[in-house]
Amino acid sequence: MGTHNTSVAGTGYIAIYDPFSEKVTKLTAKGFDSPRGLSPGGMDVVPSTHNPDELTIYVINMRPPFVDLDPDLPPGIREAKRDEIASARTKAEGPDPSIEVFRYFLGGDSIQHVATWTDDKVVISPNDVVGLPDGKGAWFTNPVPYRTGIVRVTFLNCSRQPLMLIHLCLK
Repeated sequence: MGTHNTSVAGTGYIAIYDPFSEKVTKLTAKGFDSPRGLSPGGMDVVPSTHNPDELTIYVINMRPPFVDLDPDLPPGIREAKRDEIASARTKAEGPDPSIEVFRYFLGGDSIQHVATWTDDKVVISPNDVVGLPDGKGAWFTNPVPYRTGIVRVTFLNCSRQPLMLIHLCLK
């Protein structure tokens, strides 16, 4: 407890489930081209106040730290080196979390990326998000005010009273 998965992050995705057909459909994330990908945690889906067929999806993204490498490295080596460094940095520093905002239209097979919200002084270790209608903001929780280290482990293992830091992020 208190450690993060340091395997290659960013291979997550958003899917929809149809309980009538029991079909799961992986949604294509249009406009989301982060090299760190999507590592989803908490999520909220909020209906639009203007269009009954439109949903706003808020996702906690526990993405690995950014790694900037020499663009002249051969592509296969560049990705392998980036993943190796990101894994080591995630273990040492913790993830670099963000809140991703997407739009979805009922019946579609894709989501459109709208925004990435991040602030390393506020979005520390989020685990859940509650979105406001139409992508205008979200409440999110930071249950542990530390990303890594013995203080995080001690806090998780010894805290008798849960601490929940709740923040509001407005667009």
